[in-house]
Amino acid sequence: MTNRADCYAGCGIVALAVLGYAGAARFPGASSGLGAGGFPKFVTVCLGILGALQAVKSYAELRKNPGQDKQVLKAADLLGAGILLASFGLYIVLVRPLGYILSTTLFFFLFMLIYGERKWVRMAVISVCFSVAAYYLFTKVFYVMLPHGSLF
Repeated sequence: MTNRADCYAGCGIVALAVLGYAGAARFPGASSGLGAGGFPKFVTVCLGILGALQAVKSYAELRKNPGQDKQVLKAADLLGAGILLASFGLYIVLVRPLGYILSTTLFFFLFMLIYGERKWVRMAVISVCFSVAAYYLFTKVFYVMLPHGSLF
């Protein structure tokens, strides 16, 4: 990406973090411990800090070398971003009927395909291993219930 696009992306991430924190602040508090909103608040604060760092760094680079940022986005770049955005939407729709493991496996496989990976066996192994490991982490360590799927 260009410095200008990185700066805009950083600002967008900060805005997303603010909205996420506001949403997490609505969760009920706990009498002791973090409560339901504790982890989302932590994640959104970290996201906001990283987005701000990205925006400031990119803006500083842009100010240092203003002529460097004359690259034009190609249609293929925009198509890839659009497909990725659509796959996020598809993931949100499919996670309930297919369940967390299957929908996450399909999403990561598609994600690697969009970004140019073509080693099919490796893509499948990574997708399945990540999905199962994340499922185990959330259900057995964090005690978070994830969708099992209504089709199976």
